[in-house]
Amino acid sequence: MENEKSLFDLQVDMLGKAHLKETAKWARFLAITGFVGLGLVFIASMVVTMSAEKTSGYKKYGDEAITGAEVLGSLLGALMIVVLYFFPCYFLLRFANKMRTALDSDDITSLNESFKNLKATFRYLGVVTIIFLVFLLIGLLSSIGDGG
Repeated sequence: MENEKSLFDLQVDMLGKAHLKETAKWARFLAITGFVGLGLVFIASMVVTMSAEKTSGYKKYGDEAITGAEVLGSLLGALMIVVLYFFPCYFLLRFANKMRTALDSDDITSLNESFKNLKATFRYLGVVTIIFLVFLLIGLLSSIGDGG
């Protein structure tokens, strides 16, 4: 049994470091792309809201009249998407930055922080997925209860 190594004696070799470095690069790319996408969603929702013209108590967008509540609802929906997706992008960017620091300086504290942020990313996405599935199930059950 003396040939077995404890997890606490774990060391990352050059191949492992190369994999982690590439993972950090992709994580950074995805996080930055996510932030850019969030900015575009926010800007687009503001443009659509601002471009709606007031016409006799209704807003007009294109040829269709829409109510202020519809505009507000779409704006709030877009903002909700921005807020929900901000946190995984933030945690992923922190993972990438801490991992790069850990690999460049062989700093175990930064390595642990990077894995902590990666765990936070997946935990957050898991909880949001569970909440989404619950709402989906409630919607399906209510549509079955209504007769289709």
